Amino acid sequence: MPAIEALKIGSSALSAYRAAIETTGHNIANVATPGYSRQRVLFQARTPNHRVYGDIGRGSMVGAVESMASAFLDAQVRAASSENQRWEVLQRTFNALEGFLNELGDADLGDSLYSLFAVMNDVASDVESLPIRQQLLEQVGSLTDVFRSITSQLDAMWKRVDLEIQSQASRINTITAEIARLNSSIVQTEAGGSGISANDLRDDRGRLMQELSEIVAVSIQEDSRGGVIVSAMGRPLVYFGTAHQVAARRDSSTGGFKLVFAEDDADLAITGGELAGAVEARDEIIPEYRQWFDDFAASLIWQVNRMHSVGAGLVPRESMQGSNRVLDPSADLGSLTFDFQPRNGVFSIQDGRLAIDVIEQASGLVQRHVIDYDLSEPLAGSVSGLVERIDALVGVTAGVDNHGRVVLQAESGYGFYFSEDSGGILATLGLSGLFSGYDASTIALSPDLESHPEFIACAETLVPGDNSRILQLASLVTGAPFLDTSLSLEDAYQSLVGSLGSDSLAAQDAHQNQSDIVLSLQNERQEIAGVSLDEELANLIQYQRAYQGVAKFISIVDQLLNTLIEM
Repeated sequence: MPAIEALKIGSSALSAYRAAIETTGHNIANVATPGYSRQRVLFQARTPNHRVYGDIGRGSMVGAVESMASAFLDAQVRAASSENQRWEVLQRTFNALEGFLNELGDADLGDSLYSLFAVMNDVASDVESLPIRQQLLEQVGSLTDVFRSITSQLDAMWKRVDLEIQSQASRINTITAEIARLNSSIVQTEAGGSGISANDLRDDRGRLMQELSEIVAVSIQEDSRGGVIVSAMGRPLVYFGTAHQVAARRDSSTGGFKLVFAEDDADLAITGGELAGAVEARDEIIPEYRQWFDDFAASLIWQVNRMHSVGAGLVPRESMQGSNRVLDPSADLGSLTFDFQPRNGVFSIQDGRLAIDVIEQASGLVQRHVIDYDLSEPLAGSVSGLVERIDALVGVTAGVDNHGRVVLQAESGYGFYFSEDSGGILATLGLSGLFSGYDASTIALSPDLESHPEFIACAETLVPGDNSRILQLASLVTGAPFLDTSLSLEDAYQSLVGSLGSDSLAAQDAHQNQSDIVLSLQNERQEIAGVSLDEELANLIQYQRAYQGVAKFISIVDQLLNTLIEM
């Protein structure tokens, strides 16, 4: 009957516009939902009735509810976000390193270094003053505190980043397990060629894939059933309904954590995201700067101690102990080993001459003893041999303690100091130095000088007023080489500050550029798939009017039916 068919047209149209209104309301309700993509109802005409005079339409129906998400744009956003997160981690790393240097603070390394050499000049102007000498010892203590503070912060930063890498394993597992679950739900919902699209489930999965890509760079492949394979450099993290868990394992080569696939301990390929930035910071950037501070401290210790070890204080020394442990005192000087690894250009002995001045306290008589040492000569070519030759001198005893440190002791009525060492053996053994230690974490004021400012070697001899040695020490900041380079200590420090500033600025610019790319892609995505309240409200009015029109149509058809019934 034509009237009944007309009611069916109205009924199907009401259902279609009700679905459109509900979908619009769903869009409005999710305007602030992360990862949500706008949906729209696709209307289509129902199959018409065929008549001899032509087709008669049967109204409209909902063909599908379509998500406006763009797989291409989503992939671009994921890739850009992954790189952006990497640079964000690197920028934070460089910002922290700049904070450690504290170049704008009152107690940074540069100020402490220059203050040390400035106090040396103060001592030179009044070399007999014990209070000024004490200020020098205090300044040495302040400088060494700064070194140790920086290395302590760097070590803590390394451990913090390492723990962050470890913690990402559980985050990845949580996300991939949920993606696998959603894969199964999406495939089940869309199965059978029904045309139904699991839009909200897909949005949830897309949000998780975005979150995962910010942690580690991944590639996504979707099959015809709607499931995805999520891979890191070809190795699946998610294979449709199965998630392959990762675990954190200790890496013997770095001492830190690495992420592996739990099932076979194969390394997880890390090429982007927060993890890539964290691994780069932990394995390259932090160790590089940590090494620089160790090298700088070693050069400072070596250069200052080489000069200080061959000079005289206000009074002769009565005892002296080396600060560096020799593992085998009987070994040739050319192959000495310590409880640390010497760096290029420092803590290195050459063939040379050692002069020790022994003073008879009662008479003031000075007896200079010269000992030539040759790295290949059997007697003086080892620490043990050298100690034996010193011990044979009148007025001084020498030995090696149980820890491998050289110990010198003046006999009663005698004192001593070293006046020459052309091969660097004193500084290598840590004898008669201003500093003890061998890197930034061990540098300290020599224990022999604590509370003994009179022992600071400001002179070449015991002649009162001699300030020649302290003047030479004060010039080391601009004259002494950094390791085996042509840079002075001052130049090396300024180079570090400049290099760190340049690296930090480069990371900041890269992060900003990548952030701009991400923002641009997100804006483009928002234009296509985002919810616009103005547009949704306009659609809502349109669907409301259409719904009202269909209702009016049904009312008219109802009146026609009533008229027919009453006839």
